[in-house]
Amino acid sequence: MSPQTLIGIDFSGAQDAGNHIWLTILKNTESGGVVQACLPARELPDSSSSREHCLPALRQFIASQSDDTLIGMDFPFSLPEVMIPEQNWEAFALRFGSRFPTPDSFREYCRRFSPHAELKRQTDKNARVPFSPYNLRGYRQTYYGIRYLLAPLVKAQQAGVIPMFTASADHPRILETCPASYLKRLGLYAPYKGRKQPERQQREMLLKEVVSRNRMQFTDESIPEVLVTNSGGDALDSLLAACVLVELSRNWAVVEDSIQVHNPVEGWVYC
Repeated sequence: MSPQTLIGIDFSGAQDAGNHIWLTILKNTESGGVVQACLPARELPDSSSSREHCLPALRQFIASQSDDTLIGMDFPFSLPEVMIPEQNWEAFALRFGSRFPTPDSFREYCRRFSPHAELKRQTDKNARVPFSPYNLRGYRQTYYGIRYLLAPLVKAQQAGVIPMFTASADHPRILETCPASYLKRLGLYAPYKGRKQPERQQREMLLKEVVSRNRMQFTDESIPEVLVTNSGGDALDSLLAACVLVELSRNWAVVEDSIQVHNPVEGWVYC
């Protein structure tokens, strides 16, 4: 497979998610990646800063992509196998909303299941993901990502979720990525989120490094400035997710191998 459009998405479950979800859109070429845009989700058509407007807009944006589009998103797509009664991931995703009507009901279930330790999927451990899928810092991302993005897209067969669910060949494909794990693999993991000068300098260094590694170009000279000045690191995280996709597009055997060996309910973290 040689996807032509790569989209890295840094996800958020915050009430003002449109301000914190960022997208990097990149065209894949033989000479390297060409970054065409880096924008917050509030700027998508029919979107806004509010979660209730932003998530449907993001879902529609994904559904509108062509079959040569690969999308990387950085929230957990699943839970540890022992916490899932369903036999496959598709059934888990489609039942998720009825099982958990609210984010807090989701976290309460997880905490009751394992009151003394937060469990991780095997793929979380392999990829050195920082937190459990239901950690306090990220459980809302997991909840809103599965319930309001993945499940509706799967139900409508508007996207494939690799490696667990393959839609028809004329739809985009979505993978779970982890920017932190990607940086760990490269030996570049260090604090880069914050308003102070050391964090900004770290963002500048990371941008320079990944642009060089992935032979990236920018269609607009303002894009690198956006990536560096966004102090929360959301913009840069979306670029890092896209970098994972660049590497996978050049070594698709990694994805094919994951399809063969992945846990059918836990999924796979690509980094």
